[in-house]
Amino acid sequence: MDKYNINIINTWFIVKVKNGKKILYKYLGSESEIKIPDEIEIIGEDFKSAFVRRNNNVKSIVISNSVTSISFLAFNNCTELEHIEIPSSVKTIYVSAFNDCEKLKYNEYENGLYLGNKENPYYALIKVKDKNISSFKIHNDTMIIADGINGGGVFQDCVNLSKIEFTNNIKVISDSLFQNCTSLETIKILDSVEKIYGWTFKNCKNLTSIEIPSSVNEIGTCAFENCNKLERVEGVINDIGQEAFKNCSKLKTIKLSNEVKNIDWRAFKNCISLENLEIPSSVNEIGYNAFVGCTNLKYNEYENCLYLGNSENPYYALISAKDKEITSYKVHKDTRVIASGAFEDCKKLKTINFSEHITSLDGMCFKNCLSLESVEIPNTITEINLYVFEECKKLRSIVIPSSVKWIDPYAFYLCENLILKVESGSYAEDYAKKCDDKLSAEKYRIKYEII
Repeated sequence: MDKYNINIINTWFIVKVKNGKKILYKYLGSESEIKIPDEIEIIGEDFKSAFVRRNNNVKSIVISNSVTSISFLAFNNCTELEHIEIPSSVKTIYVSAFNDCEKLKYNEYENGLYLGNKENPYYALIKVKDKNISSFKIHNDTMIIADGINGGGVFQDCVNLSKIEFTNNIKVISDSLFQNCTSLETIKILDSVEKIYGWTFKNCKNLTSIEIPSSVNEIGTCAFENCNKLERVEGVINDIGQEAFKNCSKLKTIKLSNEVKNIDWRAFKNCISLENLEIPSSVNEIGYNAFVGCTNLKYNEYENCLYLGNSENPYYALISAKDKEITSYKVHKDTRVIASGAFEDCKKLKTINFSEHITSLDGMCFKNCLSLESVEIPNTITEINLYVFEECKKLRSIVIPSSVKWIDPYAFYLCENLILKVESGSYAEDYAKKCDDKLSAEKYRIKYEII
């Protein structure tokens, strides 16, 4: 549970401090015109209004230049609010921040409703006036677009929208921005954009192609989920969120940049037309079931496992065991990454030999390997992550080298017969002591020995 420090400013402003940020938690006054104090950085705690029912006579609010974020439902209950100034310090506003603010006066441009300040009245695009639009041009001075959080994006459900023009000022394509825009066929992302957040193009069922510039360094959760006509993604792709391209059944080509580090859980689930994919040497994590349902994806095989890689190293990443009946396995000597869940349910697997290049063991890698009895982890490993050895009930010993600097609390979940062998003074010893604590629940408790 997060711990807060509570401050009271000028009697009426209650502030919480979380992660070093000062959050306006509640305004308790009754003035019709207020100015948010200079020290406030965030208005509203997540999913809670900063204004109580008795604040419904607030008509005008000036936000200080210290504020960077206006949270979900921040001004809920401000039913009489007519005027608000948004300074250029604000980088995030949620669409629902102004729910119930029926009297709020927006600045209109074409079909968009904006909020801003004296210098820039069109600083933030909050919503569209008419959902039946077929095209839209964002004002040239707009710097941010309100965020939707998995629903409620600015253009969400604009089913006739087929053309959109961005400005060069926009750095973030916000959550759910074009969700369910079923008439959108093509879109060009300008090179000012750095992030495409979650659910942005979810259910854009007629989107066939998209150009993504090299400036984009993140594609969020479910960003293109169910874009089942999307055939081509042009440009280079950096970090890819959970289910980012899930059910893109016609996706054939996609290129990952040489800077991508993470391909998250189920990122390409059911991309049945995807045949070739190069994994660059920058990748250090491939999430659980990242390629599940990619029935035409061509792997590189070694002994009994399936690998993906690149022209320099075809065996860079071990994705999964080809046959769950394997009893032993030696990872290819050139392998750098083992995907989450790679050996899950290999119930007859007794021994595993790692390559000397592996640096981490990722989530559920050996989950439910019921015959696995002992594992010697090489001294290249630095991390053992979530549920790596979950329910390995015959696992009796693991030697953990001093190179390991992180072990997830659930890494050995339900390994009831396990004894960790650790070096004195190592991180692993500290971890083992906590797991062997009598106060720990039985299913988390692990014995250990000093070696």
